[in-house]
Amino acid sequence: MSMRKSYRLACSTLFCMSLQTDDIKAMITRGEDSSVEFKASFSEEIVKTLTAFANGYNGIPKGFILIGVDNVGNILGLKDKPDSLQKRISDLCRGTCVPPLAPKISVHTVDSIQILVIEVERSTSRPHRAGGICYIRVGSTTRKATSDEELKLREDSMFRAFDSCLVPNATVDDIEINKVLEYYKATRSEEVVSQENRTPAVLLEALGLARQEAGTVRPTVAAILVFGKSPQQFFPLSGVNAIRFRGTSLADSQLDRREIKGTLDRIIDDCVGFIQKFSTVGSFITADSIRRVDLTEYPGLAVREAISNAATHREYSDPGSQIDLYMFDDRIEIKNPGALGGGLTVADLQNQTGKRWLRNPQVAGLLLELRYIEKAGTGIPRMFRALRENGSPDPQFSVDTNSVKVVLRAHPDYSARRKFEEGLLAKGRGEIETARALFKEALSIRPDYAEALSAWAALEGEVGSLEEARGLYKQSLEKDPRDSIAYLNWAVLEDRHGNHIEARRLYQKGAEIEPNNAVLVHSWATMERRLGNSAKARELYKRATQLAPEQSINWQAWGQLENKCRNYEEAERLLEIGLKCATDNYTKAWIHSDLAFALDHLRRPVSEVEKHYRISLQLNPNSAQTNYLYSEFLGKLGRIKESDEYARRGLTLGWIPRRPRPRYYRR
Repeated sequence: MSMRKSYRLACSTLFCMSLQTDDIKAMITRGEDSSVEFKASFSEEIVKTLTAFANGYNGIPKGFILIGVDNVGNILGLKDKPDSLQKRISDLCRGTCVPPLAPKISVHTVDSIQILVIEVERSTSRPHRAGGICYIRVGSTTRKATSDEELKLREDSMFRAFDSCLVPNATVDDIEINKVLEYYKATRSEEVVSQENRTPAVLLEALGLARQEAGTVRPTVAAILVFGKSPQQFFPLSGVNAIRFRGTSLADSQLDRREIKGTLDRIIDDCVGFIQKFSTVGSFITADSIRRVDLTEYPGLAVREAISNAATHREYSDPGSQIDLYMFDDRIEIKNPGALGGGLTVADLQNQTGKRWLRNPQVAGLLLELRYIEKAGTGIPRMFRALRENGSPDPQFSVDTNSVKVVLRAHPDYSARRKFEEGLLAKGRGEIETARALFKEALSIRPDYAEALSAWAALEGEVGSLEEARGLYKQSLEKDPRDSIAYLNWAVLEDRHGNHIEARRLYQKGAEIEPNNAVLVHSWATMERRLGNSAKARELYKRATQLAPEQSINWQAWGQLENKCRNYEEAERLLEIGLKCATDNYTKAWIHSDLAFALDHLRRPVSEVEKHYRISLQLNPNSAQTNYLYSEFLGKLGRIKESDEYARRGLTLGWIPRRPRPRYYRR
């Protein structure tokens, strides 16, 4: 086993089992810190450190003094006999310390050298003094405690759970009795429930949720928080301040803000709902492009555990603070009032040591039976497991003198997606450099993000960087070979640059991957039509109309093809269907123009043909092609003045005639 692994193992077992030689070696390797002190030889000065360890100011459950080891970790051995040393240390602890200490003293052999280990547990009789002075441990140093620090030691030693205290001015009438009865039925056997005939007040007392005070039955803090009709009447800030920020800092604007109130179970449910409202649940394709894996931005179990822990362990005796639930684009922060107690440290939380301390044991017991929390000490490991199974980062804990904060990071895929979406918005605003930077940032978070590569490729194509765009499209399709939309966009780019054969290949590839995508099939058909492959184009247009019969563009394009092939009766049929499907005036105008062209060649009545041209121009008077086609139609009728007028309009609007304008008249 490596020294690093040995150290981690020792840290995880140091405070919950008897000391072993490997543990001592790990302490020596680690060096002096808040729980370990080295002494080359015995000195009565060690009594200061012994009392500091017993006071356990920083929550360290125990401390160790190693005699026979110098301050850099060299093992020197004992200069005096072990029995003599043990007697002198015991006499020192009893004669100099107030209250007296009774440390555990043991002799160990490390690398064939004897050393003495003094083990001091955090005392319940703190504060302790040596020579009339109170000492505390700060880092690897022993210091005199200030008056405030000594007062805190005294308060900690006299701790009584606030949630078991009675609530002044509250009575049984402030409890939702039906909810208590539901809880009772859910947590007791049917036989016990069937024999229950006590009054609500007596039942609450029997459950330990109320006690007599001056002739009145008053509920406990826990009873009000879990079963109260209006908990915030007695504890105004017992709810949660929930804010969804539009960004990653407190300076960003707020997307939503709620004061979540009610009983603790309702608060937990509503907080989970608040987070779910702004979270994303999705899936992605694995590298083999076959298996779809579901993942969430924040796994629900981890979110519930984090919120339940905050509600269970917060300091309810502080009337001026509440739980803050802040949700950002990339993380969730949950901060609850009250420092860690019971000797717990951030390292205990982060390393999942299993150590536990209940600030509110009655609240914890009720939420446990209501199944809002699991067995004490398992919540944080469950949170870690849920996040890791989802592929999310581990939670991060931080502590100060007044609060505990846990940070849940969004799944990397969703952090990348938010950057990608910001890039799309920037692209839409024309902010090219910003969009490009955001796409790159998304890819730095998730290098296999094919959609971001494709969007970046489209951006480069729009600004004219053809080779850059091609390279990015190629990378995108290497990451996700079944991305039919990437094939479509790349084909459009090649088509725009006149590379029609390559565009056709890309359209065809995309349609093979997603054969039911009507847009791809239509685009491929149009490319075949432009390349002169009418039979293939006809086959594809037919398929497009079958896939999306409600889309007029498919019928119109097929009708245009039949016009080009001089199948005017078929064109008329197709265009009539397209006209029925059309929903916007622009499309209707085009279809009326194409239909007029077909009817003219079918030598339908002049009035019928002219009607369609006029409707087309009424719906879209700026169509250069329709103006010019109508001018040719009028010319054939001998209406030269009108014909010239519409011809000028067409030319003004940009129409380029393919042949000299004819001068013939329709008989």
